[in-house]
Amino acid sequence: MYAHTGTWRISLTIVICETKMKLRLTDLATKKLANPVDGQVTHCDELTPGFGLWFSKKSKQFVINYAEKRKLKTFGRYPTLSLSDARAQARRFFVE
Repeated sequence: MYAHTGTWRISLTIVICETKMKLRLTDLATKKLANPVDGQVTHCDELTPGFGLWFSKKSKQFVINYAEKRKLKTFGRYPTLSLSDARAQARRFFVE
C-alpha cells in the first residue's frame, strides 16, 4: 500500500465524483447511503452540477466542486443541514 497525503485524498475524491455515475440525491437516498468502511466517497447530484455528498467513515458532508482545478469546498454536514437547504446554497454559490 502507498502512504496517502490529505491532498491526494481530495484529488481522489474529485476523480471519483467525475468518473462515477451521478445519483439523484433525495432525502431518502441520503439517509440510506451507507458510509464507507474505509476511505471516502463522493456521490454527485444529477440535479445540481458540481454539488454532491461526501462520505467518510464517520460523517456525511455536502460539497461543491468548482474552479478550473476542481477545488472542493465543504459547506455543511448531513443531517444538520437539510438536502434542500444545501442544494439551494450550492445554487447560490454558483450564481455569485
